[in-house]
Amino acid sequence: MSKYLKSQIDEDVMKMAQHLTEIARTLDRKYGKNEVFNYISDDLKAKFDKQEAFLYKAISEKDKEKTLRLGASMVRAWMAVDGEAESNNAPIVDVDVWRTTHPLYPDVPINVTKTRWTQRRIKGEVWVCLDELIPFISETIAKVKQEFPGSEIKGFYDDDIPF
Repeated sequence: MSKYLKSQIDEDVMKMAQHLTEIARTLDRKYGKNEVFNYISDDLKAKFDKQEAFLYKAISEKDKEKTLRLGASMVRAWMAVDGEAESNNAPIVDVDVWRTTHPLYPDVPINVTKTRWTQRRIKGEVWVCLDELIPFISETIAKVKQEFPGSEIKGFYDDDIPF
């Protein structure tokens, strides 16, 4: 956020927004990006969305007191979402999981972990740990990436020179 925008936002409102952002990030790390909402009832999701819309409206109206009050309500809303997800046995992602997709497989979630074991393995998703990937990176590629950090390798043949 630019210095100009920060200077236009009340300090208490900014702290509240940062706190809510941290809660959302914490739940993303716990369950996966926006995954927590897959493990709560439609009713709770509707209530959460409605509460969030009220907060955004108060922010846009620059109503500090209302924004802070609704911000506190959003903290409780996040707690309710987390609590229901836990009650519904939502699978928890390991702390060290990187979740992404790739253009070659846009519909297949790819999960990369630092360790071999994870609590969450789902059929239809790719789960791989770094120890499984590293052996497939040739020594030449590793040296090139180390020497030229901004380089992008689009193709590679690690064959002996045929002369």
